[in-house]
Amino acid sequence: MVEHVDQALREQLNLPLGLADSNVHVLDPCTGTGSYLTAVLEKIVTILEEQSDDGLVAVEAKEAVLSRLHGFELLPAPFVIAHLRIGIALQRLGVPLNSASGERASIYLTNALTGWVDGNEEPLPFPEFVHERDAADSIKRNQRILVVLGNPPYNGFAGVSGSEEGGLVEPYKVRLAEDWDITKNKLDDLYIRFMRVAERRIAEQTGMGIICFVTNSSWLGDPSAVVMRKRLLSEFDHVTVDHLNGDSRETGKKTPSGEKDPSVFSTKLNPSGITRGVSISTLVRTENHQEKPAVVQYRDFWGQDKTQQLTAVTADRDAGPTYEALNPEEANWFRLLRWTSRPGYSEWPAINELCAEDPMLGLNENRSFALIDADRTALSGRMSAYLDPETPMEQVDPRLATKFSGFQPGKVRERLLQQRPFDENKIQRFQFRPFDMRYAYIETETPLWNRSRPLLVAAAEASAGFLLIRRRAPRALDGAAVHFSNCLVDQKVLFTDAYAVPFWLATQANKEPEGADALFRLEDELTASTWKPNLSQSALGYLELLGISDAKSNKDSAVLIWLHALAIGFSPLYVEQNGAAVRSDWPRIPLPKTKEGLLRSAALGKKISSLLNLDLSVTGIDNAPLDPVLRKIATIERVDGSPLNPDAGDLAVTAGWGVIQSRAIMPGVGKYDVRNLESVGIVDLSDSDREALGNQALDIYLNDHVRWRGVPVAVWDYKIGGFQVLRKWLSYREKRALGRSLTVPEARTFSTIARRITAMVMLGRELDANYLLAVQKDGLQDGSNSELAGEKAH
Repeated sequence: MVEHVDQALREQLNLPLGLADSNVHVLDPCTGTGSYLTAVLEKIVTILEEQSDDGLVAVEAKEAVLSRLHGFELLPAPFVIAHLRIGIALQRLGVPLNSASGERASIYLTNALTGWVDGNEEPLPFPEFVHERDAADSIKRNQRILVVLGNPPYNGFAGVSGSEEGGLVEPYKVRLAEDWDITKNKLDDLYIRFMRVAERRIAEQTGMGIICFVTNSSWLGDPSAVVMRKRLLSEFDHVTVDHLNGDSRETGKKTPSGEKDPSVFSTKLNPSGITRGVSISTLVRTENHQEKPAVVQYRDFWGQDKTQQLTAVTADRDAGPTYEALNPEEANWFRLLRWTSRPGYSEWPAINELCAEDPMLGLNENRSFALIDADRTALSGRMSAYLDPETPMEQVDPRLATKFSGFQPGKVRERLLQQRPFDENKIQRFQFRPFDMRYAYIETETPLWNRSRPLLVAAAEASAGFLLIRRRAPRALDGAAVHFSNCLVDQKVLFTDAYAVPFWLATQANKEPEGADALFRLEDELTASTWKPNLSQSALGYLELLGISDAKSNKDSAVLIWLHALAIGFSPLYVEQNGAAVRSDWPRIPLPKTKEGLLRSAALGKKISSLLNLDLSVTGIDNAPLDPVLRKIATIERVDGSPLNPDAGDLAVTAGWGVIQSRAIMPGVGKYDVRNLESVGIVDLSDSDREALGNQALDIYLNDHVRWRGVPVAVWDYKIGGFQVLRKWLSYREKRALGRSLTVPEARTFSTIARRITAMVMLGRELDANYLLAVQKDGLQDGSNSELAGEKAH
């Protein structure tokens, strides 16, 4: 990074001495133990020795330390070490600092995120602290900083920018909602705030200069940072990105060829490094800056030898990967990544363009799961006590007596007792996470829920099915971007904001018959006057074009597009080819060119929806005759072969699958054994099924004595909407989190989920073939797709 900055100073800012130029002031705003400033000092010495190897080199280096190499640090311990390292470096040069005369390195104990503009300074307890702050503020406000260099901290949970930061990152949030429809963002991460400090310093105060940071790489493509990227591209003339990859969530720490790709911060003592990928970004603003898009160059570094690769290109710019030009623009969200969508993807209609009504967010509880429970009886008891005027507030569940955001428990309870008494019918089936079915007490008239979504609840009364989707899926390796539910869902059922698309909409109050088999059954009492299709005019026009003209009166026809979308979204090839594009906005779905193609795809989607619906029995998995392969998947047993005894704790999940962190429950490492798939007794597989499932299976332990035997690795790893389904299900059922052992039905549910996922994995090749047929260009003209693209029904 130091070498890169020196080159930019010479070649783009026309300073032949680079970092050794006496006018170049360098700032590391998060200096830590002084690594960057020490490296800059070493570079200055090298340049000066190349120019004139005389007795004045050390003196000039010392002058740089005293006057133009600046560092800010918030924590006292690294602050002291930074001073120590600079002092040792100067002592080795033979020009030690003279503390008696007041000489010190220009490194200050200060909050680098504040003090850049005049404001009310908080009183400090000691004069030395006041002097330190005033000296740092003088550099922040008056010094002509030309280079901002360093490794800012990454912490997305450090709290939002407070008033003391003067609305630091607000420029990166301007019109995010209005222009980009982003209502929640990730722009309060510390490294984003440091980037804004650097941008303001160079672009708005000095007017020219260089930023060179190694940071979390998510800002290069995350939708939240679109305004930030657009702003930086207009404020700077040249942007260079060295993407070091190594992200556990984006790539699984794998290279494109499947080899290991650890973090660049990995060491022998810490081989995993950090989970987030990182990048080195160098932004240059020239003296003659003009308001035009910056020139952007990009390259990737992959593999276990990234440090050696970086060392090589530092010595010889032509030694490593070559840069390629990027063209960030509005159409690609000003991405600073190599990214192109599959040819034709942008012509497919987005899911929301097919809807008559906008997709609806799932319910948001934010009450520590007081309103949600896997045990209906427990939930009923808890809510009936809360809504019993004879029960003192002190005796209700503490979660219902605790203040949360927007929730005043006493006022809410008083209003409910007066107007909305306990109603057993309000306890409804609820999908909490993929395949994690629970119950919820549904109440929309008061802020009992953080977000009760009355429109979604009303839609659930008309529709026995929802297509679940995510907008801007946050991670690349998230599995299927769509899902299905036959009931109301949690907002985070797909890791982050999940949207529900009702299959049908109500035109007047009406409730679908209960029962799992009601999903696709036309009810005699439901006529065209009580429901309407949730299809835009363009979607209806597409069906008419295929010869399907009864979608307004026939529920089977009205749901064809949504079942087709479900089949496409679960195609592994669709996810592989379009995963990056799905992260940008609503998923886009290719539409079949023929009626036969749509009907065939919808039939596949119906099969997927049945497998995803735990409330619907599936022949071969739940009903006889059982599939001979699936019945051998996830068989529960004691390791010693004796019968299970739930009363003796055999169904207690204590193998470490769940870790309680504050109010969250995260998946733990657990316990498992690896075995050959054949050893489970699964031998009669087709070549395609064997390829899909792989050769290995896992025995997943509940505790030291009991396990589910024979879960194929592909099934254990299977993800829907960002969640590793089986592992996530187990994490919530760790005894410390659940507070009890599993029931017998719950223990069997794990087996059922594993078998259903196995069936979906084995459908992969058929789903891929269906997807490829949908994107073929024969049959109807492409206009049947393109006329839908860009249209939004109201």
